Amino acid sequence: MLKKFDKILVGLLPEKETALLAVSGGRDSMCMAQLFMESGRDFAIAHCNFHLRGEESDSDEALVREWAEQNHVTLHVAQFDTEQYASEHSVSIEMAARELRYDWFAELCRRHGYYAVSVAHNSNDNAETLILNLLRGTGLKGISGMKEISEVPVSRQELEGVRLIRPLLQFSRTDIDNFVQKSGIRYHDDRTNAETLYKRNCIRHKVLPVFESMNPSFLSTFAREMRIFAQENAVADEFFAAARVRVNAVVHPGECLRINLDALHEEKHCEYILFRLLEPYGFKGRLLDPVVRYVSDDEVVPGRVFEAPGYRVITAPGRLSVVPVNVDVPYDESVQVTGESTYKIGIDEITVSCSPVIGNAVKEAIRLASEGVLVTDSLALTFPFIVRRWCEGDWMRPIGVHGRKKLSDMFGDLKVGIDEKRRALVIVREEDEKTAGSHVAAVCGYASGRFYCRVDEAVALSSKSCSMIKISLLNG
Repeated sequence: MLKKFDKILVGLLPEKETALLAVSGGRDSMCMAQLFMESGRDFAIAHCNFHLRGEESDSDEALVREWAEQNHVTLHVAQFDTEQYASEHSVSIEMAARELRYDWFAELCRRHGYYAVSVAHNSNDNAETLILNLLRGTGLKGISGMKEISEVPVSRQELEGVRLIRPLLQFSRTDIDNFVQKSGIRYHDDRTNAETLYKRNCIRHKVLPVFESMNPSFLSTFAREMRIFAQENAVADEFFAAARVRVNAVVHPGECLRINLDALHEEKHCEYILFRLLEPYGFKGRLLDPVVRYVSDDEVVPGRVFEAPGYRVITAPGRLSVVPVNVDVPYDESVQVTGESTYKIGIDEITVSCSPVIGNAVKEAIRLASEGVLVTDSLALTFPFIVRRWCEGDWMRPIGVHGRKKLSDMFGDLKVGIDEKRRALVIVREEDEKTAGSHVAAVCGYASGRFYCRVDEAVALSSKSCSMIKISLLNG
């Protein structure tokens, strides 16, 4: 094993450089430390005490300290309050430990000039990761496996660019067990590794043995397939980079991403492009499926909203927009509409146009509303008028309702959410505009992901209407 390890290390670590070994005290990392020692390479050790397992955590630290002292190896130890970090950053304990250790490893490399962080992932770990990613639905990238050389996955941008190497990736857990026993290496087993409640442990103890019974050399088969997947992923990356330009996927003010829906429809591999565009915002698997169905529909209806943790995909005529869930929308955003054109109100846009009324005016108003278009009688609502955010106290006289009604009450009836209410747009005649409590001509927005609009009886289309103003909310 040492001979093969030395050969692998030649391609990962220049001879005169020093590696920083992430050593937990477990079997794999203690094996890696011993292999580095026997190879004669320069290295230091970093150990994290996450204080999650009481005396066991302290015992792991003591073991690593003893080994480093006996072998005269530089040792760095960090004490982390992992539970507090998880609480403060609203992440799981597992994610907290990951961010804490990798950020610290990167800091040590920057501070002491270490060439790379070395971790003890082996071929079994790689196979487990492939299966986990298949379950999560991560695409080609997720099933391409871990690479022997990559970057430390840090949470802070200023720490990016630090190398990560995996010199044990070509060795199986059996290889490591045999070397550890032969060399008499002391290590500690984390008792949670045997608990099958965790997905990775379940795959390790229940799934992989089935593969091994069907194909004793399945690890080498997996490794070969992952190398091919990695090459296919590189080809797919090139395709996606060109496709992103073709569908005009760009950042707009107030939006994470805007996609040209018409251009997307022209693409042969529309679903794959959509997956790659939306996956960074949490849209994958069951959360992506409804977006794909929507895009694939021949009759795309604007005004739909799809949600993933922290983000929304909002549909509008000819495009999809990805926006953060908690967009801070100022209450004082407004625009004066002076004629037919497109107007921006903060992160939203409206298109205003005029057209004659053909046929039944009321039916036409209902049809247009289903397409995300609000309509008024052009003789009753004349230019210029104001479009702004809703304010407390605004009211109107909706069609079919006796007397005035506050918009706040209407929002309750329509089940308009807090974020959606903040982004509601109202149309106000200039003579009705006040500092608060205005009589509004119309209101529109989104309620539970669907477009709604309500028009005051004074400006609504009627059987006597000859022409109308159409107001399309392009981004809700």
